Amino acid sequence: MSSVDAAIAPSPSSSAQVKHEPARRRRLDLIYFALAGFDLLTIGFTLMLSNYIMDLYQQSVTRSAVWSARIGELVELAQYAQTANAPGNDVFDSQNVTVERARRDAGLLLYGQQRDAVLQELAANVPGEGAALIADQIRAADASMHEMMREADNIFAEIDRGDDEAAGRRMATMDRVYARLTNSLMQAIVQVQQVEDANLRRQVALASQLRQLEFLVMGLIFFIVVGVAFYGRRIGQVMRATEDAHNAMLLELEAANEGLQQYADNVAHELRNPVNKMLVGSEVALSRLRSPEEYQEALVSNIEECQRLSSIVGSLLFLARARRTKVDLERQTIDVRTELELIRSYFEASAQEAGVRLWLSAPAGLALDTDRTLFQRAISNLVSNAISHTGAGGEIRMTADASEGAVSIEVADTGEGISEEAQARVFDRFYRVDEVRTATSGRMGLGLPIAKSIMDLHGGSIALVSQVGQGTSIVLTFPR
Repeated sequence: MSSVDAAIAPSPSSSAQVKHEPARRRRLDLIYFALAGFDLLTIGFTLMLSNYIMDLYQQSVTRSAVWSARIGELVELAQYAQTANAPGNDVFDSQNVTVERARRDAGLLLYGQQRDAVLQELAANVPGEGAALIADQIRAADASMHEMMREADNIFAEIDRGDDEAAGRRMATMDRVYARLTNSLMQAIVQVQQVEDANLRRQVALASQLRQLEFLVMGLIFFIVVGVAFYGRRIGQVMRATEDAHNAMLLELEAANEGLQQYADNVAHELRNPVNKMLVGSEVALSRLRSPEEYQEALVSNIEECQRLSSIVGSLLFLARARRTKVDLERQTIDVRTELELIRSYFEASAQEAGVRLWLSAPAGLALDTDRTLFQRAISNLVSNAISHTGAGGEIRMTADASEGAVSIEVADTGEGISEEAQARVFDRFYRVDEVRTATSGRMGLGLPIAKSIMDLHGGSIALVSQVGQGTSIVLTFPR
């Protein structure tokens, strides 16, 4: 059974530390850079839109003023037409043809100058069909003006001949022509108003489109604000989670530091005892001359303490490797009953010396794919603990059972049992339920931690059930 107690030496393939890739950092600030850029674009676009709207408003006001001025010019043209028409009517009262003709010619001159100015301004500043329609109406009015002037000349001629009745008929004809002239000028004014109305409608349509664009920008800003609020909440959650993780890590580090300090104290204590025994035994042996038998006894005692030191160091190395590195299992198919029988035979003498009966119950032919050395070590630790904590007249049972996908090994004793408080710590390294008893017996409190590490390496489990005064049952479950 030397393989049961053999220390497991580290292999080159399993001594490398398991490396973990660093967690990818979350760039939570990128979204705010993007939002800041979008805010700048939005502000710039809003300013540009406001400036554009202001330009449109100014252009609209200027255009309205210009078209209003054109209406005024047409009204003034109509007034000059009336000035040119009035002498043909006034001559019936004044009977002064010379004066009225001079007034008529002066009004006609003003009308012609105003007409030319209006047509030149339209040709220079009003492109398209609107200007042509207005000019057509002015030309129609101009044709009526020429006809009206002829009728005025006829009126003046009839007055000079003294034929007032014929002059009256000419006046009626002139008034009809003046009505056509006035109507043409009114149509020109209507055309100007229609062009102005069309411009206003285009401005209103453009303003409506700009308003829709403003609504779109407002909608985008609203969704951005909602997104910022949601993302801010998410960042808050991440920050709180990070803070909680940081605090948990600090607590773990503090606990690990305390555990490391306790571990160092325990290791120093465990190593100091055998060293002190060897030192004291050697000093006593060398304090005076002794017989060969006495020297041999001292050397045997030192060898036993060296073996204990070797066992402690081997156990610590195994626990360290099992905790920090991945141990390569040397799997092989074993017969569970055969291996348990070897363990029972190995501990039979110790059990008889303690007055304890050791029983085995396992089905024949039960196969398990496992690391044979670690299997023996885990079961041996449990049996050794059971013998140490079971009084004379008690018994220990090793039972093997197979279920779907697993093999269970139970080591149950009728010993002193373990309290509920102690059960929470029995798998801690160097923890011993009875410090005085285990210290005098030379036990280190590493048996159950090693068994648990072995089960973890196999992907199995270890379960403990105990009651003070009634014994303890520990079940190891190996996956098949």
